[in-house]
Amino acid sequence: MVDGAGQKLLADWLSQRPSAFFLDTGRRVLRELVRRGEAPVGSQGIVALCFSVAAAAGGLFGFGSISATEREAIGRIAEILRVPDDLDWQSYLQES
Repeated sequence: MVDGAGQKLLADWLSQRPSAFFLDTGRRVLRELVRRGEAPVGSQGIVALCFSVAAAAGGLFGFGSISATEREAIGRIAEILRVPDDLDWQSYLQES
């Protein structure tokens, strides 16, 4: 669960997109946390969570709920985290 400060930060991000510098820094920090084993879940877990959030955020009864744009973003996250292409998430990424 996200606390009050975290909720405010998320609300701010939804109303105004973070800067490119902020996003790039966040990606580098996340990759380093995963590399060190300090992330709460590993890189594959992060990709799985991305799919779960995308699926929960749209669609009707889970059908067609992940858009092409979301799939592309998840693919970029997987690349940044260096998740191997041969894992199950790659085939899910290609689904329409």
